[in-house]
Amino acid sequence: PALGLRGISDDISRGQISSLDDFRRLIRFMARYKMNLFMPYLEDMLRIEGLPKFGEGRGALTREEVRELVSFASGLHVRVVPAFQTLGHYENFLLDPDNFPLAEFPGAQCLSPAEEKVYPFLKQALGAVCEAFSDSLVNAGCDETWDTGRGKSRAQARREGLAAVHAAHYRRVHSLVTAYGRRMLMYGDIILNNPRILESGALPRDVVIVDWHYNAAASYPSVARFRAAGLQVLVSPGLSNWSRFYPFWGTALDNIENLTREGLRQGALG
Repeated sequence: PALGLRGISDDISRGQISSLDDFRRLIRFMARYKMNLFMPYLEDMLRIEGLPKFGEGRGALTREEVRELVSFASGLHVRVVPAFQTLGHYENFLLDPDNFPLAEFPGAQCLSPAEEKVYPFLKQALGAVCEAFSDSLVNAGCDETWDTGRGKSRAQARREGLAAVHAAHYRRVHSLVTAYGRRMLMYGDIILNNPRILESGALPRDVVIVDWHYNAAASYPSVARFRAAGLQVLVSPGLSNWSRFYPFWGTALDNIENLTREGLRQGALG
């Protein structure tokens, strides 16, 4: 209870899409244990008008389903905050030949920040996300974007530095998110790999960093690093339940306890 936001991030983008009954069951569980934030990780798991192939054949949620979920969660005092990618993790979308021009290079999992057509696409997609989800927060993702700077944006990365390429994209996404009246969250791993993004002060100070960690550790200096840069933080310990049928609790429980404690120590939002 010492942390204002307490919740679960739920990856629904890799084949295990829930039914509305599943979502309701999870949210009832969360409410029982005084959790107040549910963050579905979407990738292409939202049907978007004008993008008929987005999430096609993968069980993507409709706007009506999302609104029903949000209404149900609100009745139990649980906020539903979408995590929608705005740079990487577009593996499915970029398999479609019609979308090849938006990729950093053929076969990339990242959109290209050097391709101007990317930004009208993101404006349309984020508009649909904000229309379906009513919360004031939107997680714009941007994690694990290893392809950035290796294709269309390579020349800019060589000229200005990879950190500058990322920072410029984050600022453009931030302007799109704020234009819809939302506050932007984003994952922090790429920033930690490119510390000049923090050092340059290029990141808008109202961005909230979701500081995630796969593995347990005795300490997590990244939380203090983001806070020292003037950024607010949500800590996000991984459950070690990927590529397996059951979580590896030996790692997961230590990760949850230790990272949560560090978040509390450093004044994290949740």
